[in-house]
Amino acid sequence: PDEIAVESFEKGPMAPDPEKMLTRITEFFEELKQKYPAVSVDSASLDHTLSESVYCSTNGICLATRQGAYSFSPMFMCREGEKTSSFNYFGAVFDAPDTPVIDLAGGRQIIEDSLKQITPVPLSGKFVGDVILTPSCFGSLLSSVEGNFLSDSVLIDGTSIWNDRLGQSVAAPCFTWASCPRSEDLPGGYFTTEGYVAQNMDLIKDGVLQNFVLGRYASKKTGLKRSVSGGGC
Repeated sequence: PDEIAVESFEKGPMAPDPEKMLTRITEFFEELKQKYPAVSVDSASLDHTLSESVYCSTNGICLATRQGAYSFSPMFMCREGEKTSSFNYFGAVFDAPDTPVIDLAGGRQIIEDSLKQITPVPLSGKFVGDVILTPSCFGSLLSSVEGNFLSDSVLIDGTSIWNDRLGQSVAAPCFTWASCPRSEDLPGGYFTTEGYVAQNMDLIKDGVLQNFVLGRYASKKTGLKRSVSGGGC
């Protein structure tokens, strides 16, 4: 084996705070009623989950985690008379119910954007201009970049356009992208799906490609080093 580890991790609240949970969910609906009356909520949930997991292998790896976290997710649409928006949602995972849930994960902006969908205005003709990506949209774009340019299959079959660009510039010098599963801002991510202890790593730093996102099998097939992170994050 190329790594042997026996470790345990614990993070987050081990028990819920029902009073604060009730305060936050009530506060959410009151704010919608007062500031966003056109919003119609299909469903919304605020819950606390305590999870325990153990990963052991014949390679001498034994990793255990115990972590608690709150999560909130509403599904909604906006309506004015006969006009409606499409359904929309947002979701957040967090350690403590100390912040209004509408302000988590860009929720307020997503609600305000949905309100604008009630009366959309189509573009007319052609134009040349800048494309502005919202944070939630940008995350989806990065996920596609990881899957198409940095992951196992495209590097094994050689179809990634960055196949031979490690250590070279692939983006603007102002762009840095890191995978940080051990970040204090995230609820978990202590080990990869293959059972290795996860570490933070740069994917792109100052525009230069630093690492691919490779598992053990892809690493051996390509001759490139295995990633210390499973990607994402």
